[in-house]
Amino acid sequence: MGRGKQEKNNFACILDRDLKSFREKKIGEYVSIFNNDIDMVEQDYFVNLFQIYSNILGIILQVLVALYLNFYLTIIVIFIGLFVLAFPILFSSSIEIKRKTLLNSYEKMNGNLTDYFKGFEYIKISNLQNIILEKFNIVNEETEKKKYKYLLISNILNSSLKILSIGAIITILVCGAYFVIQNKITIGSLVAILQLYSGVFQNISELSFQISEFTTVKPVVNKLGEILADKGRWDKGEIEIKEFDKIIWEQVGYSYDGKTRILNSIDLKLERNKKYAIIGDSASGKSTIINLLLKKFSYSEGRIQFDDVELKEIKEEALYNMIGYVPQDIHLFCDTLQFNLLLKQSERVEEAKELIRKFELSKFVQNEQNMEDIMIDENSTNLSGGEKQRIGIIRELLKHKPILIMDEGTSNLNREMAEKIQDYILSQTDLTVIHVLHNYTKELLNKYDMIIRVEHGTIREIR
Repeated sequence: MGRGKQEKNNFACILDRDLKSFREKKIGEYVSIFNNDIDMVEQDYFVNLFQIYSNILGIILQVLVALYLNFYLTIIVIFIGLFVLAFPILFSSSIEIKRKTLLNSYEKMNGNLTDYFKGFEYIKISNLQNIILEKFNIVNEETEKKKYKYLLISNILNSSLKILSIGAIITILVCGAYFVIQNKITIGSLVAILQLYSGVFQNISELSFQISEFTTVKPVVNKLGEILADKGRWDKGEIEIKEFDKIIWEQVGYSYDGKTRILNSIDLKLERNKKYAIIGDSASGKSTIINLLLKKFSYSEGRIQFDDVELKEIKEEALYNMIGYVPQDIHLFCDTLQFNLLLKQSERVEEAKELIRKFELSKFVQNEQNMEDIMIDENSTNLSGGEKQRIGIIRELLKHKPILIMDEGTSNLNREMAEKIQDYILSQTDLTVIHVLHNYTKELLNKYDMIIRVEHGTIREIR
């Protein structure tokens, strides 16, 4: 399997992990697969395996030649040796340029990988695996082309040096044999044997090093196998649903570590197209309630159902096709504004522009700039927290999914803008809204159909 194809398969396998199992590894471990591990396995395992056999064959051949030939011509050896040493200078400039280009391409790909892995939750919940995989494959293929050009000239140089070395040995052997026949040297046989066995010992030294590297890289091979084979389907569901009438929590309990209780005996019923506000103090369990619904965690007690189907039995992709999600920390991709808003829904361009105007993101439509011409910087450094949040909200509204979950979705906005956006969201008649709120007013809460107060992991009040 080629390196490019292997990287595509590895990236697809990681995207296929569920949210809980993805968090069990550090992002650096995933990035390391592409930056270090694949190179290590490729060079120190597979390439070394070939070189081990090659060196064994070389040792056998040199020993056989030593049995029949003797040669010694010091001046010729020095002359040819200097020529072989100087030969790489012809390729140095071209190799340096191609290597620099390749390293720049790797830098770009690593930046994209970090961006995608930081946004893993959003990619999963929004079912963006295919879109992100397509974008990754484009950059990956560009990198592979540059790597091919670099390896091509490197291999030409390497092959040329091997041919020159073989030619040098043959030349020395021929000349040495000639001088021996002419009786111009008397110790040629001895020198020839020493020369050949010098090569034998060099091969033996290399073989010892290669076997050592081959052995020590096995744990990396095993680690790669474990990460890529385990997709973490801790509550894999098979049932696909596209609509619902109610979502029901029955005696739901949850603990992070099996000891500390986060939620206790949660009983709750949410109806389709109603608007729900979840309030409570920090660390009261508000966000955990929606995290269970998003399958970030698996509840240890009770059950959550969409009508008569338990959440654990629902297929992951089907669940996320019904849910729009606005987290506390909005993830925007280092890409165009259009990609971040539409995610390839090109038919919604005009609707996106209307929401941009409605939510007062006028800086993005001034000077008649097209959304595909506006770039979002890495880590969204060219945006304020409020701008990021509004873009995240618009993005979810454009998906027209039946459920919108917001975890303090307007926390970075001023009161006037927060109320304006919430008024718009609450006016959508075909949308079920579940909004975890920390800052709110009595007037705002009165606009919701139901207010759920959470205290110490228990629902204390529903009104």
